[in-house]
Amino acid sequence: IGSRSFREAQRRFIRSMAGYSLVSYFLQIKDRHNGNIMLSAEGHIIHIDFGFMLTNSPGAIKFENVPFKLTEEYLQVICARKSVQDPAETSRSEGYRYFQELFVLGLLAARKHYEKLTTLVEIMMEGTSMPCMSGGHSVVDSLRHRFSLGVSEEQCITHALGLIDESRLSWRSASYDKFQQMQNGYF
Repeated sequence: IGSRSFREAQRRFIRSMAGYSLVSYFLQIKDRHNGNIMLSAEGHIIHIDFGFMLTNSPGAIKFENVPFKLTEEYLQVICARKSVQDPAETSRSEGYRYFQELFVLGLLAARKHYEKLTTLVEIMMEGTSMPCMSGGHSVVDSLRHRFSLGVSEEQCITHALGLIDESRLSWRSASYDKFQQMQNGYF
């Protein structure tokens, strides 16, 4: 764990995880079980199934209701620790603080470009029958809301840290992984 190559791979994972978490939050990517998430040899997160996002989810139950997936396994890599159950201990981890910093900075940066991003979704709505666009303009309104517009930078930072706390060790994310593992053999 203390080797230079581990630290480099860990930092790549943390950077990738922060970006993936932001994209998952903004686009409300669902079906985030381990069978749809891969890890590159360099340590980057790769989500391979975008069939459920913005408004739709697999099945009738909206099981994945946290902003993004931040399970024990991810935190073990981020914090370079086997045990990540204690929030105070986790928050003292250099890797966890780095993840928080990147997530917050990413949200603040994305806010500056919300018009471009929401316009892309609006363009995609025209003439599509994609299930994720079935909500019409409420899809764009909800997306715009996730950028935390109309609040101060300080309030946005507090909100971003709250999203991390809400996602951290969610029993629903862990249970969804277990369900998919039992049903499909994914791990």
